[in-house]
Amino acid sequence: MSTQHPTLENDAILEAVFEIRFQHVEGVLPEFFCAQIANNSDWIAYSQKKLPIAEIPESFRRKDPNLHHKPIIELASEDDQIVIRLGPDVLIVSRRGDYPGWDAAFGGEVNNATTHLFKVLADVKVSRLGMRYINALRSDIHEIQGVADLEVDLRIEKREISDHFNLSFRTNVGTDFEALTRLSTVDFASGNIPENTSFVLDIDVHTSEKFETNDMDAVFAWAEKARTEKNERFFSVLGETNKERLRKK
Repeated sequence: MSTQHPTLENDAILEAVFEIRFQHVEGVLPEFFCAQIANNSDWIAYSQKKLPIAEIPESFRRKDPNLHHKPIIELASEDDQIVIRLGPDVLIVSRRGDYPGWDAAFGGEVNNATTHLFKVLADVKVSRLGMRYINALRSDIHEIQGVADLEVDLRIEKREISDHFNLSFRTNVGTDFEALTRLSTVDFASGNIPENTSFVLDIDVHTSEKFETNDMDAVFAWAEKARTEKNERFFSVLGETNKERLRKK
């Protein structure tokens, strides 16, 4: 049974990402398909740009598993906080900057993107779902100074590991809510990391290799449960004491 976790007074979320991978529709040109997907009333004013990978011929991308599900077009809101990435068999919704909350915004954006995909491709077969949250735990607003402030105990031959590390572990392995949790000190992190960040906590929940659905409601339901699993992983690292101390008053 999952625990009801609180909203924090100062959120740690740097970026939230939701990804849908689906089977490519043979005979449909990638550019034409992406244009149809981009024609969403909520995204119509977004800036558009081709990503560098779009210069690689589609036939080559399909043969390389590292390129197969990569987006080729990016749409971005004026403030650059909402980013939509599109490919012939992938749709990614990303929220960056100040996180507005799941109920207030991001959950609706996920549902909007999913609904639009099923509208454009009525018989779409979804092959993978993923939800990823990247968090920055900071010394100033969260008062997380070191690993001793987290529910983490790292030792090798009884010697504590605390200053420089990059820890990754999986939970729910083999299920449709497998989670890869990465906890690292700042020297192992990359990207736009805020000042005073002590740790980056990156949580990626995804479906199994056998997953497949053509049911839009099943995608909605998965996203809700994946969010719950993400919260379980986040607060298991943060710990009960910090959870109560940092909860929104």
